[in-house]
Amino acid sequence: MALGISLSCAAALLALGVFSILLAGNRSATNIIYTASLLLTLGLLANAILHLLADSAPETTILPLGLPWVGAHFTAGMRFRRPACSLSIRCFLPG
Repeated sequence: MALGISLSCAAALLALGVFSILLAGNRSATNIIYTASLLLTLGLLANAILHLLADSAPETTILPLGLPWVGAHFTAGMRFRRPACSLSIRCFLPG
């Protein structure tokens, strides 16, 4: 449940970014964008804190991103007895 809420808030933040580009020239839209961003990030924070304090089992989901047979693996929860929320994204840099 917590992982689904976190991924939904992340998707809403991405959609809000696209929406803010469309309203770039409107001054009154600035307050709306900042307020919506604040509410979404506070929701993410509350969700993460509640998940860490609940001491529940790790949640895992696989989204159909990338190659069809590989997918994108998302995990949130306790790893190695340490509280952690992790979103595994690998970035390969030259050098």
